Amino acid sequence: MGETIAINKSLSSLALVIHALARRTSHVPWRASQLTRALAPALLGTARIAIIIALSPAATHNSESLAALRFAVSAKAVVRPVPVPSTPSLDLPAWRDAVSVTISASTAT
Repeated sequence: MGETIAINKSLSSLALVIHALARRTSHVPWRASQLTRALAPALLGTARIAIIIALSPAATHNSESLAALRFAVSAKAVVRPVPVPSTPSLDLPAWRDAVSVTISASTAT
């Protein structure tokens, strides 16, 4: 029972973070749970994120399915800034030449 409560708290915290990012508010509650702290670099960086929701066709689960769909719409609205790479792009021909020189030197001895 305690594990279920902890999981629900973490998922609720993640929903608050997603909603804050979607609304572009000045405060995002990253410290609300360990899950949101762990996901902060991915949510702010260039990582691709996929959110999978489970829906039920049963009429008795309509409210849960609608809540999941609303969360997915909110998650889709998150726009992350694309950071400029701090390192120059790799020059592949120069890298290939450097590797072949290193390999040639190591096999010649």
